Amino acid sequence: MRSTMRRGRRAERGQAMILLAVSFLIMLGFAGMAIDAGHDYLLRRSAQNAMDSAALASAKQLAVGGKRQTAPPASSNDLSMEAINQFATNNGFATTRSTTCDRTTGTGATATFSATWNDASSCASTSGWTTKITVNVPPSGAGGVSIPPDCLGTYQFNCVQVTLVRIVTNYLGGIVGIPTTTITVSAVSYAQPPGALIGTPPAVAMLLYEPSASFNTAAAPSHAQLNCGNCPTFWTAPPTSASKNVVFDGVNGGTISGGPLDTVSLQSAGHMVMQASTTICDPYNGTQGGQPVACPGNTAVGSLGFAIANGATAYCTTPLQGTATGLTPCTSPGPGAAGLDKLYANETAYSAQTYTAPIPDLSGLTDCEGIVLNGETVTSHNLTGNCQPDASEPYTIMPGKYQYIVINHGTYDFAPGLFDIYGTAPVNSASGSGYRANGIDHSLETASDFDLCSGVANCAVTAGVWIGHGGGSFGALSAGTPMGCGSGAAGVQGGGGDATIVSGTNVSFYFAANGGNPKANAFVSTNEVATINLTSPGLNANKAVNDLPILFDNENSGFIHLDSAAGTSAANKGDDEGDGQGPVAFSPSGFSGIIYQKPSATSGGVELDPSLSGGQANAPGAITGQVMAYSLTTFGGAGTAVDFSVGYGQSTQPQIGTSGNNEAQIIGTPAPSVAASSRSGWETFTLNYTDEWAMDAYDVYVKVNGGNPVFFSKGIWSSAPGAGAVLPPNPNTPGDSNPARPNRAAASTGSVVGGNGTYATKKNPGTGQFDDWTFTYADGSTMEVLGQWTWGHERDIVNAVSGTNTASIKYTFPTPTGQSVNIQIFMTDGDRCGDYATANYTFNNVGVPNAGQQTSGTVQLEG
Repeated sequence: MRSTMRRGRRAERGQAMILLAVSFLIMLGFAGMAIDAGHDYLLRRSAQNAMDSAALASAKQLAVGGKRQTAPPASSNDLSMEAINQFATNNGFATTRSTTCDRTTGTGATATFSATWNDASSCASTSGWTTKITVNVPPSGAGGVSIPPDCLGTYQFNCVQVTLVRIVTNYLGGIVGIPTTTITVSAVSYAQPPGALIGTPPAVAMLLYEPSASFNTAAAPSHAQLNCGNCPTFWTAPPTSASKNVVFDGVNGGTISGGPLDTVSLQSAGHMVMQASTTICDPYNGTQGGQPVACPGNTAVGSLGFAIANGATAYCTTPLQGTATGLTPCTSPGPGAAGLDKLYANETAYSAQTYTAPIPDLSGLTDCEGIVLNGETVTSHNLTGNCQPDASEPYTIMPGKYQYIVINHGTYDFAPGLFDIYGTAPVNSASGSGYRANGIDHSLETASDFDLCSGVANCAVTAGVWIGHGGGSFGALSAGTPMGCGSGAAGVQGGGGDATIVSGTNVSFYFAANGGNPKANAFVSTNEVATINLTSPGLNANKAVNDLPILFDNENSGFIHLDSAAGTSAANKGDDEGDGQGPVAFSPSGFSGIIYQKPSATSGGVELDPSLSGGQANAPGAITGQVMAYSLTTFGGAGTAVDFSVGYGQSTQPQIGTSGNNEAQIIGTPAPSVAASSRSGWETFTLNYTDEWAMDAYDVYVKVNGGNPVFFSKGIWSSAPGAGAVLPPNPNTPGDSNPARPNRAAASTGSVVGGNGTYATKKNPGTGQFDDWTFTYADGSTMEVLGQWTWGHERDIVNAVSGTNTASIKYTFPTPTGQSVNIQIFMTDGDRCGDYATANYTFNNVGVPNAGQQTSGTVQLEG
């Protein structure tokens, strides 16, 4: 019995020992797992920090070039790849950098680069290594990493994805069958090129949102009274002119910020219907030695003409250019009974792009309520506060909040600034002999007014801003100060009168979402308008609109309708100005800047008459800039509808009091340009002038990025003008015959000393005259004017004879911060009216940046 009990107790003690041993092993396993987990966590943190540093170092190498990268690295020997390897090694994650496992695919925008390095003998080894690094440019999204928006599209090659895989030997995990743990971490970096980060849209001339399902392909396209009957996404309606070609110009990569850049001209999410001969041009990578070329009608230029979404159709007749695999040629017959015309364009693959404009800063704007103008002064409406213009500018409409703005008659100017439109205008209800319209006057609209109210009784079409020409009475024309121009008429820059002539520079219109009528129309100018010229602020010129060149920001699902009479107005019958002189010829019209509609719009879009800019082959675009809208329709005459080849466009409104006419042709050839200066960190803007009268150099000024005007004549001002003084400060007649003005005779004896500075002068070999003068400003910038110019109106100089006069303006200035520079130039010719030309250009910055002015760009972690 005792022996049996002893055996039992020994067995129990043996079982306890086994249980204790097993428990110890389990506890040791858990402890080991905890220790290993802590070690893995610390190593993961260390690995993530290492990859963040490596990715940032790589991006810094990409940023050194100070530009947008147009291709991925060529190999692992690239400095950006070497930086990854070195930073990883220095942080304890060494691998052997080799080109053996480099891999490249695709070309152009579809190109990719990847490289794999490890710490084994061969980068291709699938085992035997503990550390492996994979690099992808552009980021691939491998490992569950989401690709940041900055790394899609335009700047994809400025992004680097670095992924580290580390096999870690566990301290005690092997006891429970887990000998190793694999750690994977990734980092994505972005090299921001130097420049103001103002969030400009993708460089696509036309970005259209309407989906295919919104257009009935079994019926013909139709609009009626600013409502979609059956609206395709892109529609060139049959033009009324004999010349049927409508041209759309895309981006010229040499003039847009960010370095060489080639993007599609038109991106259409839905159906396209061509009922006019249509040319969609990509002027970059054209046909002349790979250099950007012009965009003639009826010729396909460039490889990236248009892209259309899958499931959408281009309705047109041949020839549609383009041979890319999988792309669809023209489809004919068209929808319904619609007759079709030719499309000249190269098609490219569709890749959806979107853009949402930031909301402007509306704070501080005065509520000006609503205003209806019929040729009377704005001041006669007794508006409150900042809404009331100065008495010296009675026909100026001031920035502010407006329920609506209606112009039925008269010459008016929108002052620079932001116009917040929060309602829609009433339709005129006044009638009878000599009535004065109290709202939109539709009475003279004709069949030329596509989609409006021709022949419609009791038409109720309205918009937030309506600019037209009615049949009611109108205020008297303000002739201004006669300047001896032939008959003595002061031109069209006075105010009031019958003809509707509207201008505005550096203006932005914001149309707030209208909860009661989400399809409210935004802006309308009709075919009865004699001339309308509106231009947006330049890049970085107005912080209220987020430094963007926004002309129209439509937050509704309604239309922006752009039209005017081209050349001599036939619609404005009889005495256009109300001055007894009969009809006159008016300047071409134009709109410059970004025309934007929110991407969540469900209808509406932009309607445009391409002929409003003059309709000639060499005329500027009716819109100089970009269109981003639900749909785009052209109607009326032929011409260039949208031109984004030189950026956000031209201005046609003088900053100096002149009774002359706009003469855009004063700006000669070659076209204005910016080139690197011989001075490091400086660049030179050059503009060429051509006219029958010599240029009036007294009025010439240049603005850089919306800054103060820099006048060439500053050196002869008798004294520095005070704050708010009119510039230039002295009358500019009678020019060189004024003995107080230095002239070529004085220049021939040496430099000329004026009242406020000294001009360096020299003989111009081109003219044989001492007409090459340079003025140096306090900051070291210089303006050189050379050629056939005077200090005032040449026509007022005794024995002056008109002819072909040419001159050049060269302004050299420090390369400003940013990828691009906006330059506005103003000049007048030498006739007594002071005919003028002004232009607003955006150029890519060039030259070597000055220290402290322009950095090599910034880098940031994106993921």
